Amino acid sequence: RWLISAWQPATEQDWLDNAEIMQDLISLVLAGVQGLDVRPVLACYQPGEAPALIVAGAVQQSCTAQITVRDVQGEEISTTTLTVPASTAHYEERITLPTLSEVGLYRIEMRYQALYGPEMMQESGFWLWDAALVERVRTTRLTAGRNHFYQDEQVFPIVGTTYMDSQVQRKFLLLPNPARWDHDFAEMKAAGLNLIRTGIWTGWDDMMPVAGVLSEGMLRALDAFVMTACSYNIQVIFTFFAFYPPLFDGEDPWHDPRSLQAQEDFVAAIVHRYAQVELVSWDLINEPSLGDPANAFAKRPLPHYNRLELAAFQRWLAQRYTLSELQLRWYQTPADFSEWSQVTLPETKDYQTVPGANDSHRKLKAADYTHFTQEAFSRWAQRMYRVIREAGSQTLVGVGQDEAGVRIAPQFYAPVVDYTTTHPWWNNDDLLWDMLLDKTLSVPNLIQETGVMLVRDVDGRPWRSEAENAHLLERKLITGLVARGAGLVQWLWHTNGYMISDNENSIGLVRQDGSAKPELAVMREFSRLMQAVAQRRVDTEQDVWVVIPYSQWFARPELAVEGTRQAVRVLGYDFGIVPQLISEYQLGELMKLKERPQTVIVPSLQLFDVQAWQHLRQYVAEGGTLLVSGILGRDSHNLPFDVGIEGLVEMQERSTSISRYETVEDGPVVTFGHEKIGYVKKAHNQVRVRSYGKGKLLWSGLPLEMADTSDATHEVYGRVLKHVQQGQCGNSPLLVVRQPMTDGHLVLVVSETSTPQEIVLDEGIHVSIAPDRAGALIIREGHALQVFGGLTLPSNHHQ
Repeated sequence: RWLISAWQPATEQDWLDNAEIMQDLISLVLAGVQGLDVRPVLACYQPGEAPALIVAGAVQQSCTAQITVRDVQGEEISTTTLTVPASTAHYEERITLPTLSEVGLYRIEMRYQALYGPEMMQESGFWLWDAALVERVRTTRLTAGRNHFYQDEQVFPIVGTTYMDSQVQRKFLLLPNPARWDHDFAEMKAAGLNLIRTGIWTGWDDMMPVAGVLSEGMLRALDAFVMTACSYNIQVIFTFFAFYPPLFDGEDPWHDPRSLQAQEDFVAAIVHRYAQVELVSWDLINEPSLGDPANAFAKRPLPHYNRLELAAFQRWLAQRYTLSELQLRWYQTPADFSEWSQVTLPETKDYQTVPGANDSHRKLKAADYTHFTQEAFSRWAQRMYRVIREAGSQTLVGVGQDEAGVRIAPQFYAPVVDYTTTHPWWNNDDLLWDMLLDKTLSVPNLIQETGVMLVRDVDGRPWRSEAENAHLLERKLITGLVARGAGLVQWLWHTNGYMISDNENSIGLVRQDGSAKPELAVMREFSRLMQAVAQRRVDTEQDVWVVIPYSQWFARPELAVEGTRQAVRVLGYDFGIVPQLISEYQLGELMKLKERPQTVIVPSLQLFDVQAWQHLRQYVAEGGTLLVSGILGRDSHNLPFDVGIEGLVEMQERSTSISRYETVEDGPVVTFGHEKIGYVKKAHNQVRVRSYGKGKLLWSGLPLEMADTSDATHEVYGRVLKHVQQGQCGNSPLLVVRQPMTDGHLVLVVSETSTPQEIVLDEGIHVSIAPDRAGALIIREGHALQVFGGLTLPSNHHQ
């Protein structure tokens, strides 16, 4: 053993003041490795079973170990003394206890000491399953509304974290320690947290090494974990898989019937075990990707190139097109394929989108494959959802969604789950956009996994200080409320020192030594805010919608990403409007609503689904206002179609490449840099207004939201949104949003500037926001009642 101290005493007295602990540490080193552990054979027993313990390890000096077991009341029920011989070989001793009947948590304490070493202590425990405790939490089941979660018909504001174990982390079901869990749950409860997300991630092969046969030891460990959660009344989201579901004995995790059946068996076995525990809900898979498992984090779904995937893709295409229609859409001929068996998957080069990628000729095949993966995942999620319900559980089911991208998008699978989620990690410049992309019309969106990942300077030092990390987390939390999030689950309670990735092992509220980071104070403050507003927030309908043009996102992601980002930023930061985002492929839902938005915006259009356009045209005819920028009349395969509005048809075929410098009518110059002259088109340079039926269409021939700056977008949006009070100027560094409450208003503020800012609210209240901070203010009857986070009121203001 080595003893390394980063502490340098300033004086001789400092040495003397710490002499005792230094002597203990030196003795510990001289004693050599003394590695003993005590653990239960099973972490949870049924009443009437006889628990057993294992003492195991290796010691370089002989030592005496005393193992004490205490019951639920803290009374000693067993004491065993062992002499552990010095040896480098593994030592193991089993201790069997008498049968027990009193339910609850039993604690195990082991004290051991070598001849020349200090006394060491280990603590563990086990549960006796408490059916009455399960019954007491029967009324805690969460349900999902449109924007919120509910418990017993009351809004349940989720303030959570991710947790497995503070020491062994993801091996928590292999090396369970219910006593440590009890300690950690107590700390999380004291911090104001009401939910934890946990799961096995990629450890499914430990839990079910053979298809259909689950490890009883790991299930008993999960029993103890569930018991601990019940005892603190903390909700648990259990995650089954990560990235890809397991193959088991199959060859494709998404399409092989053997794999799917084994996955169903796995899910059903776990769900059935806890079907009556109503504070346990389910996360099907963390950050899923369809396609090649070796490319789980590719920005776009890449094929696996196996026969089952190919057959599924061919079937999907055949349901949508005839062979001749597909040839037309992919710009291919019968010489390329004359029967369905000759249709192939896209190649890697088909995903290249840079203007100079001339060897890429099948971008539209890649687009169709991407669309196929969305629907394939929805079918898989629907299948697993059915399994959960058939296994007897009625608690919520979701998917742990990686942040905005085209691998898998909640806009497509939301109808088959109870809620959507967002994991906002990296889009720190566009957090509002990042979170709104996954907020659908029908179900709540949980900001489920967020924190601050490590960024390094050129010399390897951390880019941000711990205080700056805390401020960034604060902005994410408040932006989540702005984006109508139903709550937030931070990642991770304790930092995971076992992870070899610097991104992973630096995340957490509590360091490995148990000390708190500044981020924990941010979470405590957020919990205080959520408790203050939970039952007082009032849902409102969004008057402005922004359409996500997935047709062009699937073909060339930058065509949709940049446009929707600028649209959301201008609406949110410049006008204080938080829009509803909706996929073009879900626009049929728009026409089913009795109360429709006043304005729908389609940003920087280049490609668009024909049926989606027909829905928008009907929306206008029935009285809506539609603002479209870019070119009209090009479908998802870049084929022309008739937009069906008089006065626009003759302009459809006039599209040309954008120039670097353009003007909107007679306005200022607008620039389009970053090689957009090689892949972005315009129709004209005017903003045309057409009446159609009872509504109005405004068409900017320039794809405004693709411009380098947002000035033109701000000006045109201002024309359309005349009913909106324009409180902020263009390119605002502040996101200021008011949300109604039953007895007042909640004002949410996010600052993205390095200087302090002062805001004057409609009530005449002056409030200051610190640099790069976020916060909230509760107003009632024109008076500021409470402030949270980075907001402050003048010193002469009395709350």
